[in-house]
Amino acid sequence: MKKICKMAVIVLFSIFGFQFSIYARGAQELVKSGHWVYDALTALSLEAGVLNFSGTAPVTIQQIRLYLAEIDADTLSDSGHADYERIERYCDAEIFALGSDILSVGIEPAVNLEGFYKTNADIDWVYDRYARSPMLDVPVTIGCGDYVTMKMDVIAEIIRGAAETLPTGDVSAVHYYTAGVITGPIREEMAGILHRCFGAPEPEVQTDLVASARAACGHAPGIAAIMGTGSNSCQWDGSQIVRNVKSGGFIIGDDGSASVLGKLFISDYIKGLVPEEISADYASRFPASYPEIVEMVYHNPGSPSAWLGSLCPFILSHYGHPYVKRLVDGNFRAFVERSLRQYEIDKYPVGIIGGFANALQDIVRPIFEESGIRIRAFIPAPVEEIIKYHALA
Repeated sequence: MKKICKMAVIVLFSIFGFQFSIYARGAQELVKSGHWVYDALTALSLEAGVLNFSGTAPVTIQQIRLYLAEIDADTLSDSGHADYERIERYCDAEIFALGSDILSVGIEPAVNLEGFYKTNADIDWVYDRYARSPMLDVPVTIGCGDYVTMKMDVIAEIIRGAAETLPTGDVSAVHYYTAGVITGPIREEMAGILHRCFGAPEPEVQTDLVASARAACGHAPGIAAIMGTGSNSCQWDGSQIVRNVKSGGFIIGDDGSASVLGKLFISDYIKGLVPEEISADYASRFPASYPEIVEMVYHNPGSPSAWLGSLCPFILSHYGHPYVKRLVDGNFRAFVERSLRQYEIDKYPVGIIGGFANALQDIVRPIFEESGIRIRAFIPAPVEEIIKYHALA
């Protein structure tokens, strides 16, 4: 058995070219929703009076660094300064890992020492052992190059694992929403997996656009607009999508999104069209040479659109400059003219989904209203509204 394990390790090293290294956190590493970093960012944004983008979680390490760059640490209170430094340490932490171009395996050990002293022997202990942090926590991170697509059997295992954590009992309905293209065969296969895992008679599999429409409009007719890192839109008749102006993604579409605002800015930057004071400020903080920018956009191991979107806090910090105001306002107006005007905006209100637009309500609202668009609501994340939708079904 030991010999087999040894051979397996040798094969892994041979195939993947592993090397022992100390890796800094990747700029495109996502920080999962619910992480303490978001609570700290919210507190800092309230104290410093800057835009808070933490509601768009999960965000990348690069985006978190950008948020910190907009905060003047010298003006913070002692507790605010402590939060600021704690987030900086988290972003700059180094991880011990085995890595290669194809696969990386990293560990990030943490020791949590807790001590308790009972001051009154007559008072019972009240301590939830399930809420405590483990004394030694060693999370393992596995990264993979962009060479494979997750297979259905892997997805099935993930869903099965999630189902096992839920309370036992009959499940009357399962509604599954996912990004990407859902063909008939994919829908049927996913429904079968959900039925086996949850026991629901007829699981529903829908796109994230349907989820957004249900969240934005509920059971009433209306128009849904997604305005986050990407953008999309549709007209909803109360039960189904009746029209969808194709988004096109950040390369050929996504007007009104964070990624396109970043793309517009960086395109002007490499052509020397950004005003000198803003250009110099950018160059002092971000990859500024032409090769570096091309690398981030065309050879980014993470998400090029996320990197472009991560530039938005910096761009918006200069919104008082006429150049940036034209860029930001023009991005939102393009979404109105190229997408929303193709719907019955004179008849139905628009519900707006996404943390990007939600954080910029003061900019988005007047631009939409001057085009005759009535806004139903800004919804940073659709989950709660989707729950309400199904509760009323």
